Amino acid sequence: MKTKLFVGNLSFEASSEELKTLFEKYGPVEEATVVVDKRSGKSKGYGFVQMVESKDAAMALELSGHDFKGREIVVTEADSPGEGQRRRTTRQEAAAEAAVGVMVDVTALIARALKAGAIMASRRLYPRKSLRFGASCSVG
Repeated sequence: MKTKLFVGNLSFEASSEELKTLFEKYGPVEEATVVVDKRSGKSKGYGFVQMVESKDAAMALELSGHDFKGREIVVTEADSPGEGQRRRTTRQEAAAEAAVGVMVDVTALIARALKAGAIMASRRLYPRKSLRFGASCSVG
């Protein structure tokens, strides 16, 4: 069964052929691609390697941390299309929930400080997607 690997932290001079040669030590490589910017044609510093056998791909994972063209590469199993986006969205949602929880506590803290006269002025902070932008408070 074929397995696709993500290879990160590549040297910007690395080519797809060199990447393929590096991974062929672990077994047959169907395809190796260094991702390049469409406009400039320069490497983005990462790529993908499609191994013919999944057992070979599992052995190739040990290349993570290996020095390749002066940089320590990162090798992981690639996400299926769209999976990375779902994981980022989940992380962003978790961060937003944590921020809201922190915001509630901070708001209560500011309210107490205002009552006590320790703060001269305050404004509420809003999420980035809001039309309103963040603010600050002055401590007296």
